[in-house]
Amino acid sequence: MSITRNANKAKSEHETDTQPISQPQHEAASTEIRESFAGFHEGNGFTKYNNAIHDEILSQITNLAESKVVQYIYRHTEGFHQKQVCLSIEEIMSGRKRRDEERMDRGTNLCERSVKSCIKRALAHGYITRRQEGNRVYYSLNIVRQPEQKAVDRAAG
Repeated sequence: MSITRNANKAKSEHETDTQPISQPQHEAASTEIRESFAGFHEGNGFTKYNNAIHDEILSQITNLAESKVVQYIYRHTEGFHQKQVCLSIEEIMSGRKRRDEERMDRGTNLCERSVKSCIKRALAHGYITRRQEGNRVYYSLNIVRQPEQKAVDRAAG
């Protein structure tokens, strides 16, 4: 990883000429920047995050790609008020599809090898669970329910 400065041009202290930073192929499907983020839209909805994400997981995850996969699964379970979500590797890579085959989002932008590796890591770390039924794979957060919550769930179910 190297950053080069063009010594022949006068630059402000914040400007530099840079060469693209190369990443191993397995970390990102694309290093191209699609567009600059314009900002958060007010009233665009939100996903409630469990405090354990900030209090425990962020200090333990050392791999950005694994964090992206865990957060993607979090978004598509908790963000949609679901206990589990059926996702393909391709959907985690490029975005979950609606019934009309349109993408809901841009996915993690990770390549297949990286997504598979990160799912294995997240399963081993205990952040997510996976259940397979035929050719469908369901992911969920590894949520430990309190005894009183289990009773409420049984009564409601």
